[in-house]
Amino acid sequence: MLFVPGISLGGKILSIHSRNAAKEVIDIIGSEFDGKVILHWFSGSLSDLNKAIDYGYFFSINNEMIKSVNGRKIIELLPLNRILLESDGPFTKTFKNKYDIDYINDLIISISKLKRCKIENMYDILRSNFKSILERNDK
Repeated sequence: MLFVPGISLGGKILSIHSRNAAKEVIDIIGSEFDGKVILHWFSGSLSDLNKAIDYGYFFSINNEMIKSVNGRKIIELLPLNRILLESDGPFTKTFKNKYDIDYINDLIISISKLKRCKIENMYDILRSNFKSILERNDK
């Protein structure tokens, strides 16, 4: 469990970019963190992915992940109830000089195809996942 003497950490939402450090980040946070963990743009190994899934972490997906072979492989392995969206805009190559909100719809369509899920269902799943991220843990 992540413990800092004198500081209560319960119920927090952590969104963490773990590029080139997924194993270390997962090991530091562990499975007993009294809050929610979102691994932002996850690109770690399959064993790190499985460990994070077992620990109950969420994963935010962006368009750059859809474009890469490794990103698509990760998305295909994610449980539907752990998927969240992210844009990382306007900082990814996708947006270049213009950030367009239609990007979110395109991202949802791409994820639904990868997960072999109806688009309408994917919208419901994502809405539900967002709500569950905001619910307080009662450990």
